[in-house]
Amino acid sequence: MAKQPIKDNASLWEGGWASEHFSPTWSHRGVSQEIVDAASSGWFPSDGPVLDVGCGLGEIAAWFAKQGHEALGVDAAPSAVARASEMHAPLPPNLQFITLDATRDPLPNRQFQILIDRGCFHTISPALVRSYT
Repeated sequence: MAKQPIKDNASLWEGGWASEHFSPTWSHRGVSQEIVDAASSGWFPSDGPVLDVGCGLGEIAAWFAKQGHEALGVDAAPSAVARASEMHAPLPPNLQFITLDATRDPLPNRQFQILIDRGCFHTISPALVRSYT
């Protein structure tokens, strides 16, 4: 029997994030040294707007907001967005989290100078890669 591609990535992730016991090993790991180094070395613009795709708990978007960037964290799972919003509450005016499926939904009509995807693209079914925003 052939393996069927995942047709709804958002439902898959929501199923995990909606569980109060869901705590993936990669969550709560903070911001990687590579991102910190890229920001401090000038590789990233010092004040450009940031899009964090597949933000999960929103640690990266929140870190960029603390550095003074406008930061938007998006995740396909509404429960992940809710957890990120609660974890970083009260949200500063330069930090926002929204539910968005990068394989189906259009991005907000904004310009971003920094794009971070630490937890999304590599989890998308090959059948959905072409539709990745």
